[in-house]
This record gives sequence, structure tokens and C-alpha cells, in this order.
Amino acid sequence: MTLRLIPFAKIDDETLGRIMQGFCCAEPIADIAHATGVSAKTCRSIILALRFRLFEERFDHWREARFLRTSLDPKLEMIVQATVYGCLARCYFNRSCYTNYQQGRRQARQCKSCPVRTLGMGADYDDILLYHIDLIHGLYAVLGIGGERNVGKLTLFRLRLAHTQVVGEACEATRRLRDDTPDFTDESPRTVRMLHAQIIRSLEQQPLTRRMPELNPALAPFEDLTFLE
Repeated sequence: MTLRLIPFAKIDDETLGRIMQGFCCAEPIADIAHATGVSAKTCRSIILALRFRLFEERFDHWREARFLRTSLDPKLEMIVQATVYGCLARCYFNRSCYTNYQQGRRQARQCKSCPVRTLGMGADYDDILLYHIDLIHGLYAVLGIGGERNVGKLTLFRLRLAHTQVVGEACEATRRLRDDTPDFTDESPRTVRMLHAQIIRSLEQQPLTRRMPELNPALAPFEDLTFLE
């Protein structure tokens, strides 16, 4: 029986494999669509759906698995993580602030009312967090992905952060071709090729669905970030 990594879809596994290669190598969606002959809309939906897999333990090799993780009572830990990720998300989604800095209207990267500052972690740690936020901006600009519907801001930020971390780490670990793109034939540890292999293993165990998965109900009160106001 032929394995189908996306059941009931017109896309065969070979084509899906090429789309996943684009995912792992941080290729623009327009380039993935051109390479596969699949519409940009369909490629985008697959790229977005693949991100949810990155929270699996198998991807901890690339993702910072303990990023902002605490060791508290589970209920309290949920609140702490929602607060920390929520503050980062508020900074990330403040497009006008980011644009003002990019266009030279403000010299300092961090504005005086930056939500990250309210965490009280200190200037050095703030710089690290802002660096991660800026990496997300950069990746999604390259991919050509703008706004997304039907997902809360807290979850959306966490998805984009995990996506940026995993793909970024894989690309860093991969040797480069002459055009500075990742060499997909490089089978060293943590490369884009190894990331691709792990995604296939994940889909073999649980085929891909492009429907929004059920979100953690405990996070529902925090999704719109209004709890931080």
C-alpha cells in the first residue's frame, strides 16, 4: 500500500517531500510553488500546518526545548509562560514600533514602553529576546507570509518562534552551496536533511492535516493578550 503523508489530498508524497524540503531550507513560498507546480496558496497551508509538529520532543535537537521553561506548579507555570510569551508577542505584533526602528526613526531597538522590558530580566536578556523576535520578522519576510487568521496571538507567536528556531538552527548546521543556500545533500547531524527526515517520521506516525489542531484550553484566556493590559 502506498504511504500517503497527506491523506485524501491530490498531492503525492514525492511532491510533499519537495515542499517539506522548502520548509526546512526556509525557501520563499513563491519559490516552493514554482519548483513543485503546486499553487502558492496550497504550499502556504502546508508550511503553516507543519509548524505544529515542531513542538514534538523529536525536534528538541533544533528547538530550544527549555526556552523560558520553569519548574513550578503546573497551573502557576502556565500563567508564567503565558505572561512571558505574551509580552514577547505584544512586542512582536507591534509592527509600527518595529518599522520605526527599521526605518531609522528611532536609534534604540527597544522602545521605552517595550513589553519585554516589563519582564524585568535585565538589558542583556532583553537584547537576546529582541534578537529572537527580529529573527522571526526576518524569516517570515523571506517566506512571504503575512497575517494569519483563526489562531490566537499567543499561539501564533509560539508557532512562529518554534518555526524560526528549528529552521534557523538546521540551516546554520548545514554547509552552504555557492549561491549560499543550504546543501540538502549534507547528512551531518542537525542539518536540514536530518530535519526533513524527522518530519517524515512524524508524518508516517500521524499524517498531516491542514485543519487547525485543538489548542490547549488552558491557554484560551491568554490568547488575545488582553490579560496583559
